[in-house]
Amino acid sequence: MNILYVAHYFSPNSAAGVTTREIVKMLSEKGHNVTLLAPSTYASDDSNAIVKAAFTGVPKQVARRSKPVSLAVSTLGYISVFMSGLRLVRREGRFDVIIAQSHATHFAPLISYVLSRIIKASFVIKIHDFVPGSATKNKFELLYAKMFFIVSKVVLSHADLILSPSTEIAQLLVENKELRRPKIMVFPNTISLKSPEASQSSTRFPKFSKGKKTVLWIGETVGRGLEVLLKALSFMENENVVLVVIGMYGENDVNLVKKLGLEGRVFFLHEVEHNLIEHFIDRADVCIGPLTSTPYTYGVLPRKVLEYMARGKPVIAAKNTVTKDLAVNGVSAVLVDSNNEKQVASALTMLLHDVALSTKMGKEAQAIVAEKFNSEKLSEKLNNILPSLCH
Repeated sequence: MNILYVAHYFSPNSAAGVTTREIVKMLSEKGHNVTLLAPSTYASDDSNAIVKAAFTGVPKQVARRSKPVSLAVSTLGYISVFMSGLRLVRREGRFDVIIAQSHATHFAPLISYVLSRIIKASFVIKIHDFVPGSATKNKFELLYAKMFFIVSKVVLSHADLILSPSTEIAQLLVENKELRRPKIMVFPNTISLKSPEASQSSTRFPKFSKGKKTVLWIGETVGRGLEVLLKALSFMENENVVLVVIGMYGENDVNLVKKLGLEGRVFFLHEVEHNLIEHFIDRADVCIGPLTSTPYTYGVLPRKVLEYMARGKPVIAAKNTVTKDLAVNGVSAVLVDSNNEKQVASALTMLLHDVALSTKMGKEAQAIVAEKFNSEKLSEKLNNILPSLCH
């Protein structure tokens, strides 16, 4: 089959970019011809897909000036995505299926739906985030969120198939009376249990003092609860523990470390190549998921938590930030109340001291990943259903 995959994110190390690459790769390995189209790409691709970048004409530094500007640029950029999609059809022929990555504030599904109707292709939505919205009081962002929510309901109602990342989100879709009953399949973010080859371009690892326990945080810090973890760490003055933070962090994070007197116990690292992440996870004693829950985190499946568990590591996360398909409190993870630094400190102390419990929890998590989130198993499930959608 000829498949067009439209994604907003296809950067080398972002969670959404890695998820996109995983899906495109499994489709390609099943013999499908896959073309990936995104407003911008920042990485060479290893998934055997044809990768096309839609030209937006707006420098990244301009888009990053403010959230409203970023939203406007993202929206206008999809005019280019639409035109690029039409050119692809003219040059390379008709696509049988168009799959769109659905994110809470981007228009890949809308453009994909319009393209699918024009070329009479089946239309599939792969949900990345479900609940669109904005926690801000900025009038522009609130108006944008309201408009996007209306558009999302229309597009979801016309999908031939919706791939839900969790049973919670699938249930929300079924219960939403404003949607006609769409065809829904729970198809979570997946992970290959085959270890990737380590890159030769980056083999340096931070040197931590021997005898110290290591806590690992991966990903963005804003709105995810890093400050909660830092405060929890400050309660553990007598613990021989260091924290490693990998990914996007800001000046506020560094200043809070100084304010709490955590210098020498917290190490901020720049973005790490994704194929090296597992090596950092293997060095950690406890790994941390999101510690702040919002209405927008319900039923989601953070890739970092999936990767922690695939490596058999005990995980601490806030309730309602990881789907129950993966995180079962006391079995495969320790779930705490949102923004509760005392509970985080207690959970850390317990897991760092009780090695047997940590090991058992890691093995339980690893077994769940192997059974429910293994890309080698799920690729067959996706491959079997796609032909039935063709018009």
